[in-house]
Amino acid sequence: MSEHYGALTIKEWIEDLVSVARSGREFKTSAGAEPGRTYAYLEYHLSEEEHSILLFRVEADGGKPEVRAYRFEGTAEEIREKVDALTHDQ
Repeated sequence: MSEHYGALTIKEWIEDLVSVARSGREFKTSAGAEPGRTYAYLEYHLSEEEHSILLFRVEADGGKPEVRAYRFEGTAEEIREKVDALTHDQ
């Protein structure tokens, strides 16, 4: 799944993360951002098969920069492929 509806995407992802935290299930989180990159991410995963990532990316829209949020679900490999496609296959 890929969405870029900004606030709604962010809100739903955070609500899902809160739900996972309240469930008592074990999960891990990670985040990343590096200087010079046009994206940053937040991620949680329950297992190798269950990952959820919220990616923020700066994109030019009509000549002005705009921050968009994308959400991906899947295995670690599926997430990596989707993020690489979005961030490197311009």
